[in-house]
Amino acid sequence: MTSSAAYQVPADVGRDLAAELDAGHRYVSDLLMATMRDFGASPGLVRYVGDLRLYLRAACLLTMWLPEAQLRRAVAGDIGMHIAAMKLFDDLLDDDSGFDRFELALCLLLEQRAVSRLALRAEDPRTVLTTIEDNFVTVGVGQLRTKREPATDLASWRAHAETYGGCFLSLYGTLAALAGRAPRTSAAATDFGWGFGMIVTIADDLRDYERHGERTGNLGHLLRTGRVGEDALRGLIEEARVRATPPADVPCAHDLRPIIDRYADDILDRGLPILLALPGDRPPRPDGRS
Repeated sequence: MTSSAAYQVPADVGRDLAAELDAGHRYVSDLLMATMRDFGASPGLVRYVGDLRLYLRAACLLTMWLPEAQLRRAVAGDIGMHIAAMKLFDDLLDDDSGFDRFELALCLLLEQRAVSRLALRAEDPRTVLTTIEDNFVTVGVGQLRTKREPATDLASWRAHAETYGGCFLSLYGTLAALAGRAPRTSAAATDFGWGFGMIVTIADDLRDYERHGERTGNLGHLLRTGRVGEDALRGLIEEARVRATPPADVPCAHDLRPIIDRYADDILDRGLPILLALPGDRPPRPDGRS
């Protein structure tokens, strides 16, 4: 039986946080792989789901406001299951993962299993169902708008990214508080999800520009062609960093600032300089044409 490999947390993250994230990542990965085996997924798809790395780490991070380690791990497993289902659904729509589209449709079973588990944990299951429905209307409409109306400046890019990036992860912060029956932690977990989600979305867009040649509506392309200013982009990253940083008056199991800073600083100190040094794109012509 294939088993997941634990994710090795970077050495500059606190030892206690690193240990919990590493153990949590292994637990969520193993749970997902066992569930996909139960659904009859191929060995390749089982391994793919078990190795979703950042998706599974995010699930663990979003539970850090819950009071007990065992509860945090259990809720992270259910949240990771729903996140993985959404990833497979995205792969199904894009049809670029290399997996059979009919097999990717197992995401529907995975999503239903995750919703059931989260609802059963909550004090009032209806709050879980309402939260998921409301947020995925926002995410879904945002994704559709992104495809139909590609971003042309930072304001329009941000409006798109706040739906499929910020709203997407903030949803799971809210769900963690509901499933963990810790409602007073909801705002902190939700804000962390928004800020961390925006940081990750910025990094993904810059990487897609550099590695995959994405241009239309891409943040890196907008930056390289002068439609987005470097200072404005750095300001958005700092805004997301502040939003993600846990408030001092709400107990959190670990100091998450090293994780937040690692991702934000990687964009500022490595991603942006690399992107700006690339040859190719140029500012728009005076007549507005590319």
